[in-house]
Amino acid sequence: MTAPSQARAEALAQAYRLIESVQAPDAPLDDVPRLETLALRHDWPDLHALTQWAAVLQARHRGADAGAPLQAMLASAERRGDPALVALALSTAALSAAVGDPAAAPQGQHAALTRAVVLLDEVSEFPAHRSAAHIEVALCFHTHGLWELAGQHYDLADAAWPAEVAPWWLPVARCQRRAIAVNRLDIVTDWSCALAELDHWDAAAQRADEGLPHAHAVADADFPPAWMGEIDGYRCLLAALAGRA
Repeated sequence: MTAPSQARAEALAQAYRLIESVQAPDAPLDDVPRLETLALRHDWPDLHALTQWAAVLQARHRGADAGAPLQAMLASAERRGDPALVALALSTAALSAAVGDPAAAPQGQHAALTRAVVLLDEVSEFPAHRSAAHIEVALCFHTHGLWELAGQHYDLADAAWPAEVAPWWLPVARCQRRAIAVNRLDIVTDWSCALAELDHWDAAAQRADEGLPHAHAVADADFPPAWMGEIDGYRCLLAALAGRA
């Protein structure tokens, strides 16, 4: 890898590490202006797309309007042309539309999601783009109650990372795999609760019992403190549904 391409890869890895931190309550975006300056100076639209994604995620968690950064993310991803990065932008738009902002995907959330899934069959430059896009696609399917499809995309997100990666990508792989683990726990909790709501208590108990080992493993892992309350809540709810509380 040449020095300029390594510098770009390292900057992209820094941007990806922002993604986890900005989803914590009141997280700052102090690093975003610096990375945006790098993106403009070197004409790196992929880096700009990721800084805008960080802004979208923070706005989403704060209940604020994410329209401007989302449109900037889409434009920069399309300009770069990396299939997985475009898929990430499209699935982010589809998820924003699914959770209450129809204008986020003018072509329709289902059309955006479909194009994202198709693009993920193409070759991408970085595994982080592919893994992130599969995670966002999985969140879209989860929002629609398509838990098996969501689980399949989490499998693909995990598999996107090769056995050996450059050192600057290791923290990114770790962050994305932590997100996959927590999101899988969210799936099994929602699935178990849905079965209970339909009065299928035995099936709910079985699903919850099957998910408890994963819940305990996640609760014992090293996660950001802001995530632990949610993780403990999932574990307690699964234990109650499984009759193990």
